[in-house]
Amino acid sequence: MRVKVFIISCLLFALGLTVSSQELPSKRPKVGLVLSGGGAKGLAHIGVIKVLEEAGVPIDYIGGTSMGAIIGGLYAMGYSVPQLDSIVRSIDWEDLLTDKVLRQNLAMIEKDEDVKYLFSFPIRDKKIALPSGIVAGQNISSYLSNLTSPVYKIKDFAKLPIPYLCLATDIERGKPVILKKGNLAEAMRASMAIPTVFTPEIIDSMALLDGGLINNFPVEEVKKMGADIIIGVDVGFRFYKQNELNSMVKIIEQSIFMHSLDHKIDNNQKCKILIKPNMLGFNMSSFGKKDSLILRGERAARQQFVALKQLADYLHSFKDTITKPSPIKPVDRIDVKDVDVVGLSDIPKDFVLSKLPFDVPSKVELPDINSFIEQLYGTRFFERITYDLEPMDDGIKLYFRVIERNTNYFRAGLHFDRESKTTLLLNTTFRNKLLRGSKISVDLALGENPSLSALFYKNTGWNPRNYFGARSKLAPDYGLRIQAHSLEVFQYSGNKRLASFTFSDVTSDVFLQANVSNNDIFNLGVQGDFSMLSGKVNSQSNLESSYYYLNFYGLYKKDSYDQAYYPSRGARITSEVKFCKGLSENVQANQWFWQVTFRSNIILPVSSRFCLNNGFTFGTLFGDSIPSHYQFFMGGMTNSGMRGVIPFVGLDFMQLTNRNAVAERLDFQWEAWKDNFLILRANAGKVSAFRKSLLNTDDIAFGYGAAWGFRSPIGPMELSLMTSNKNPKLLWFINIGYSF
Repeated sequence: MRVKVFIISCLLFALGLTVSSQELPSKRPKVGLVLSGGGAKGLAHIGVIKVLEEAGVPIDYIGGTSMGAIIGGLYAMGYSVPQLDSIVRSIDWEDLLTDKVLRQNLAMIEKDEDVKYLFSFPIRDKKIALPSGIVAGQNISSYLSNLTSPVYKIKDFAKLPIPYLCLATDIERGKPVILKKGNLAEAMRASMAIPTVFTPEIIDSMALLDGGLINNFPVEEVKKMGADIIIGVDVGFRFYKQNELNSMVKIIEQSIFMHSLDHKIDNNQKCKILIKPNMLGFNMSSFGKKDSLILRGERAARQQFVALKQLADYLHSFKDTITKPSPIKPVDRIDVKDVDVVGLSDIPKDFVLSKLPFDVPSKVELPDINSFIEQLYGTRFFERITYDLEPMDDGIKLYFRVIERNTNYFRAGLHFDRESKTTLLLNTTFRNKLLRGSKISVDLALGENPSLSALFYKNTGWNPRNYFGARSKLAPDYGLRIQAHSLEVFQYSGNKRLASFTFSDVTSDVFLQANVSNNDIFNLGVQGDFSMLSGKVNSQSNLESSYYYLNFYGLYKKDSYDQAYYPSRGARITSEVKFCKGLSENVQANQWFWQVTFRSNIILPVSSRFCLNNGFTFGTLFGDSIPSHYQFFMGGMTNSGMRGVIPFVGLDFMQLTNRNAVAERLDFQWEAWKDNFLILRANAGKVSAFRKSLLNTDDIAFGYGAAWGFRSPIGPMELSLMTSNKNPKLLWFINIGYSF
């Protein structure tokens, strides 16, 4: 017996522990695991925990900050090391941390605007301001809600399989906040809300940011939970020297953690075992090096494996039973009995509930909830949408917590191409100004071809699929659009320009819109159109004119591209029938005509890097005395969106024109390396005064070309070389930035 006591006493001394006598304490000392913040460097915690399990060290309490709060919270729930490893390896960190929205989840009215602007600034108190954070944290909040759903019944973190806490900072008062109760996903998200990167998390009326601002290593807080022995894992901060502060990431990291340095030194000294992985060469954004980071954590822990094993053996010598939490079981289906929406002010509740993809009550799978949130977020009426599960006697009440996007915005974009030259785009966007659920957007394009576009749009949430259901009381979406263009156009003879004109056009539309899905819409509208063609160079007076028209149209549009530029899958289809009635004095009183247009681009993926884009366009006019600007124009590479313009490889902009047109195009697109594309293009087409002539192969135009494209941070860049039988010289085209 004396030999056993002597050996144990030696072990205690080696660990820095003391006992008052040769008798062991009556109860096993409790072990607290403290995990520091450090952004991506926090992934090393997984490697450390793996070694702790191998050594057999029991963990009784867990506390963490920032990434340490996330890894620690998931482990406290019961996620195993293999599960944690699988989670961090499967995450697309760029999408998760940038609030990237899959294009398929964007409402159709938002798809085009999603890639038009380079800069976006909020408007507050009638002034342009800076945002409170680059991202609102929608994607990380949704992901954490999914991961924590198995413990939705637990609101006291002390009742988790391993009692847990995390630290955040009250940015208003400059004080640390210990989060021990509430919604676990919200607590973890608050703890990792990096200033200037993420907007604050609001909990109990406090605006909370990253806990590392004040205390990046909450040792004392875990001791107060009841821990006798602290194992600390410090992956965080070291001061960068002046010559190392060469990136925004490093400057942000230094700014965040420099104020917690005093706490860090004191807390490190309170750890019985302190594990400090070598983080040289890594920073808080090194998520692409997750394998190396996890391995660094494992190596650092193995260097102290002897001490960890001695501690484990000592703790296992007590009679107290050491139980390991059962592995977490993901939630498969939820028996939803009721649904409520919290946080609405300007958006009607019916607008939200109308988009539910399931009935209530019913058994719901988590992917259905995620799909609903993603599509609702894609309307751009919300800064953030999260969910919470509240137990009921016979099921669950599903709460959606929303933060409305009430901020107005000033935005700017820049574009250059060979045909339209440099254009600066200025935009202001207002939401919920005139009506709840409404949007007002005004675009002003300044350049050689200026334009103005103003839109008022009311999103009711109505869906024709629900017309006969319980949500049918909502009316279709509706809107008002005013557009004005001024554009230089040319008259050609063959491939030679004979004259140039200034074409000015002002249209106003009132329309109804039915959103079948985020990818499919129907429009019915009435359009007033005033247009004027005036001579510029060598013009003929008989071509100069002005017209007033009243048009009625029906439109179907589909857009399921995965990317707006250089898509690898999806389709883009537009079909429009328009009835046009002349009203101006120079038009016969009974003049009218029909315009029918069909356009389709279907992407056929062949492999992960290679795809085919098959494009087809057909347009025809029925009637007499049709003004020239309602005809179809073939040529150029600019996707101007102007009516009747058909891009065509190898032709000058709007080189061929007539009442009827057909074109077929095939693009071979290969992503040679990330975001760099090599494209071969070939097309054939014809314009004619008669529809029957379109079927003849005589006088057909065909062209081909090659291009290099780059999906850059400022938008697509492309250089194209091309030629055609109608324009045998070698043409070139350059594009920089998003089109508008």
